[in-house]
Amino acid sequence: MDKSTCPVELALRKISIGRQTWAMAILRDITSAKAYEARLRHLALHDPLTGLPNRLLLQDRLEQALRTARRSGEPLNLAILDLDRFKEVNDTLGHQVGDALLVLVAKRLVDCVRDGDTVARLGGDEFAILLPQRADSCSARDVAERIRTALREPFSLAGCVSLEIGISIGLALCPDDAQTSSKLMQCADVAMYDAKRHASGVERYDPAKDLNSIRTLVLSGGLRQAIEKDQLHLVYQPKLDLRSETIRSFEVLTRWHHPDHGLIPPNEFVPQAEESGNIVLFTCWTLERTVDCLKRLRKLGLAFSLALNLSPRSLHSKEILAFAETLLDTSGIAPSDIILELTETAVMLDPTGALQRLEQLHALGLRLSIDDFGTGYSSLSLLRRLPLDEIKIDRSFIENMVTKPQDRVIVGSTIDLAHNLGLEVVAEGVENRTQMAMLKSSAATSSKGFWFPSRSTVRNS
Repeated sequence: MDKSTCPVELALRKISIGRQTWAMAILRDITSAKAYEARLRHLALHDPLTGLPNRLLLQDRLEQALRTARRSGEPLNLAILDLDRFKEVNDTLGHQVGDALLVLVAKRLVDCVRDGDTVARLGGDEFAILLPQRADSCSARDVAERIRTALREPFSLAGCVSLEIGISIGLALCPDDAQTSSKLMQCADVAMYDAKRHASGVERYDPAKDLNSIRTLVLSGGLRQAIEKDQLHLVYQPKLDLRSETIRSFEVLTRWHHPDHGLIPPNEFVPQAEESGNIVLFTCWTLERTVDCLKRLRKLGLAFSLALNLSPRSLHSKEILAFAETLLDTSGIAPSDIILELTETAVMLDPTGALQRLEQLHALGLRLSIDDFGTGYSSLSLLRRLPLDEIKIDRSFIENMVTKPQDRVIVGSTIDLAHNLGLEVVAEGVENRTQMAMLKSSAATSSKGFWFPSRSTVRNS
C-alpha cells in the first residue's frame, strides 16, 4: 500500500439477518467528482480566457479588504483599466488575435503588482486591480505608471505583426473617495473614463467630473430644457490682431444660468452633454446663435469673424455637418466668417474619421483651428494632414515664455512652422506687456487673454 488518500463517498445501510443486525458500508472513490466540483468553482470565480479572478471574486475580495481597512484604519486603492483601441484590433485582425492579446496583457498586469494585490478581468478589455495596504494614492499612481510603461512594449503574436496598445487607468481611494465596494468601483470607473476622454493615461477620481452625481444627472437632463427655455446665452472674448493692434474677431463662449444651481461653467455641462448625447443639439444651438450674431453684426456694418468650439462627439457627428450646410445655405453669411476650434485629443480619438469630417467641413468654406496646440501627441502630424487655417498655442507655453528659454524657443519655432505652412497663429493667455512684445517680435498673428494695449481699437472691416 502507498498510503495515499482520496475523497470517498460512504453509504451505510442496516441489514437484519435473523436476530442479528449488520451494517453494510459501501465506499466509492469520488476523486473525479471532487475535481469536477473544484473546476466548476474555479470557473465560477475566474475568467476562462486569462485565468484571472472575475468580477464576482473581485467583489468578494474587495469586501474583505474593506472590512480589514476599517479595522486597521489603512487605506486601499482600486484601479479600473481599459485598453485603448482594442476594438480596432478585433475588427481588423479578428477575435482570435484579440483574445491572444488579452492573455498577454493579463500576464503583464500580474507582473506589475505584488502577491497580495488582485488583478481581475471584468469583461471585454476591462480589468481591475485591488491594491490593499497602499499608503496613499501616490503609491497607486506609481503602480499605474508602471503598468503603462509595461504595456508600451509591443506585443508579439504568432502569425501577426507586432502590436502596440495603450491603456486608460482610473484610481479611487478608500475612504477618501468611497467607503463601500459598489461606490468605490463606480468612482474608479468614472476616473477611468475621464482618463480615456482626456487621453491622459491615468486619472484619480474627481467628484467634480463625476457624471453620475445627483447634480450631474439633474444638469444632464436639464440641458435640453435649458435650450428650449432660453437659459443659455453667449459671451464673446476678443482676439487681438498683433500686427495692427485691432480687434477683428471674437471667440464665442456659452454660459448657462440654471434657475436652481446658478451659473454652470462650460467645463461642467459640456462633458455631461457629451455623455448624455445632448452635445449635438447643444452644438447646433450654438452654431445657429453664432450665425444670428453675425447677421446682426453685418447689419451694423461690422465685419468680425466668430470662433466656436467643436467637441469630440460633435466633430464625428454627421448631423452637425448636415445642419451646418443647411444653415449656411439659408443664412447668407460667408462660411469663412466662422472658425471651428477643436482639440488634438478630439482628432486622435479617430484620426481617419476626423480627417474625413474636417475635410467635409472645410469644403463648406468654414475655417478650422486647433485649440491648445502643443499639449497633444501628434502636433506635427496634425499640421501636415489636416485642412487647418489656424493654430492656437496653449497658454502654458505663453505663461512661461518670459522666464523659460525653452518655452520661448518652442513658441517661436511653432510660429515659424505655422507661417511656413500658411497658418494663422493665436497665442492664448497673454496677460502682460512683456509677453505681448515677445509674441510680436516672433510674428505671432493674434493673441487672446486679459492684456490689451491701451490704443487697441475695434476694426470694422
